[in-house]
Amino acid sequence: QVARNRARGGRRACVGAPELRGKMAGGGAAPPVCEPLQLEDVWRLVEEASPALQMSMDGGESGGTGGDGGKGRYLVARRPIRAGEVVLAEWPLFYGNTAGMMGRQAFREPFASQVSDPDWEAKLQYDEDCLHPRSPLVDCIGGIFLAKHRAFSDVAEGDAEAREQREDATHRLRKFASLCRAAIPEAVPEDVVADILSVLRPDLQTLTSLEEIRDFVHILTSNRFGSADAQLDVMFAGSMFEHSCEANCFVAGVWRAPMTDRPREYRALRDIEAGEALSIDYVLVPGTYLGAAGRAELLSGWGFVCSCARCTERPELTRSFLCPSCELPELCPRRPARAGEAQE
Repeated sequence: QVARNRARGGRRACVGAPELRGKMAGGGAAPPVCEPLQLEDVWRLVEEASPALQMSMDGGESGGTGGDGGKGRYLVARRPIRAGEVVLAEWPLFYGNTAGMMGRQAFREPFASQVSDPDWEAKLQYDEDCLHPRSPLVDCIGGIFLAKHRAFSDVAEGDAEAREQREDATHRLRKFASLCRAAIPEAVPEDVVADILSVLRPDLQTLTSLEEIRDFVHILTSNRFGSADAQLDVMFAGSMFEHSCEANCFVAGVWRAPMTDRPREYRALRDIEAGEALSIDYVLVPGTYLGAAGRAELLSGWGFVCSCARCTERPELTRSFLCPSCELPELCPRRPARAGEAQE
């Protein structure tokens, strides 16, 4: 199993019903604050997500958040799991993609209108986390603050649909704020926090603070899945899979394909014994085919060093290549080759 200094899943949370404290800021009122889910609630929600898994913890006084040198909260098999079996099917708490739909709604002009920028692809290729409404990270941040606005909005008496939407937003925010933070010094630069605040709609600015934005970005960068090629997802129980370069589970499908019509599925790569820690490979193709040094550099952003057998004991057997035709790293052809045609 992999040794790591933090787990992807679990610490602080947001509190508009009794769980949300504060009120719409205005007239000098302090912005609403976010509180953590109780540890027993995190534990229960994870185990309710799938009968095949349960949460375990190595975190001492930090409550399993990975902030004290332990590996934090992680998942283990509750029972034997067969190869190919679905271990967990879960919807993202929040997601962002290059369509920038949340960004169009959450950010002020003229920043929001940059979704029509003809050079957006080149800018994201240079830096997929740049301050641009089409950046999956920035789009996801916009979605989080739209949910916070809904969670703190007043609901007319008898409006059952609006009340249900507020409760859903509150629940997702509490789960999101309960995720772990990577143990990385100065994980979020101050100028990034100030820039995000400056482009939020004025009514959303009153709901937050520099400290909260810093915390939200830290959570996102510690628990994100996906890339600028498609969609960035933030999972709840799914964020608690350990990393291993020799993982025993995988995410069905590919992260390049945005999936908003069905939940993400995590399946077993091999037979797994009861009590065995569950792991996935955090590194996307083609990075997973790099040598140990290259993989270690990619994983450093999560604040841990992988010590699986592939990284510490075994000879290097893989290398990474891009297709000279399409410049993508997928190993499978896009479609079957036709007679007399070179395979794509």
